Amino acid sequence: MACALVGPGRVRWSRGFGLANIEHQQSMSPDTLINVGSVSKTVTATAVMQLWEENRFGLQEDVAKHLPFSLRNPHFPEVPITFEQLLTHRSSIKDHWPTLDPLYVCGDSPVALGEFLKGYFTPGSAFWNEANWHLWPPGTENPPAEPTWYSNVGFGVLGYLVEGLSQQPFSAFCQKRIFAPLGMNHTGWFLRDIDVSHHATPYERTSAVRISPNGAELFRKLTPSGIDLESLPAGTLVPRCLYNFSNYPDGSLRTSANELARFVAAYVGEGRGFGHQLLKSETLALMFSGRHFGRNLGWSKHKCSDGRYVFMHGGMDPGISAFIAFDPQSRVGVVCVRNFESTFEQIYHLTDQLLSAGRRIT
Repeated sequence: MACALVGPGRVRWSRGFGLANIEHQQSMSPDTLINVGSVSKTVTATAVMQLWEENRFGLQEDVAKHLPFSLRNPHFPEVPITFEQLLTHRSSIKDHWPTLDPLYVCGDSPVALGEFLKGYFTPGSAFWNEANWHLWPPGTENPPAEPTWYSNVGFGVLGYLVEGLSQQPFSAFCQKRIFAPLGMNHTGWFLRDIDVSHHATPYERTSAVRISPNGAELFRKLTPSGIDLESLPAGTLVPRCLYNFSNYPDGSLRTSANELARFVAAYVGEGRGFGHQLLKSETLALMFSGRHFGRNLGWSKHKCSDGRYVFMHGGMDPGISAFIAFDPQSRVGVVCVRNFESTFEQIYHLTDQLLSAGRRIT
């Protein structure tokens, strides 16, 4: 893994631990690239809020007016879906894993974001299923915990909305408005946009199966050819291929601990870092006000073991886990990326440890 500690607008410390690739004994460094799963959503939320600052839309605005296809929950066709709902996982869009899992592929996906989303929301299309929607109306403040209200597809919609509003590909918008200004020069959304020779190999144990109907099938699909899974003892670390999927704004960001730390440092710096105003401080105040269905926009609130509240986001995908967090009071931020699976309990414990260390060196 690789971790970093940040202060307002700067990286204070970073270090790699262990191996980025076991077979070739390549060390993990804070500059090693890796996909960071749902941590990507904080970048997507940032892009959305940059356009909000330009008055391109209102948070309570119906997003359908900015899309080339209809976006309505068929169980509640009269209820509009808004930007605020998407940013807080309150849109009632459901992740239907029997549809989503097969879209994971080694390499970049051949199915474009817009093609996938149109097919997911248009009855009779390639990716349509009634199970793509929850049975509660958009804007429900406290939806049922099961099945989870968390919506990966909803953040794909947000990325696609950025494309429509900015009239450029989402990946290009992020490169121009977020990555380049912050000096994240090796960060990208697609494998074709990064130097894969500096990418960590993800590892997953043979005993690990994703909590989804096609978990075992996906495990085999992402295993490089030539590996006989049947002959491996349970618990063996198996390399994953470098994979991607169509709904990429929800979780396929590829970056390093050092470059992701520059992004977090801008948040710790009240929206400013490395000579660039990422977001206005007033925008951050709105995002973290908790007024949006009791949630924050694009980030979660976490209570640490010492009773302090911090803002954070974690990410998990086959063979990787990651998290970022920052304490607005002590103005300390942390980053950690791993090329193996973790539990949420492990992530929260390490978050506490790193934030505590960050406060000591500030």
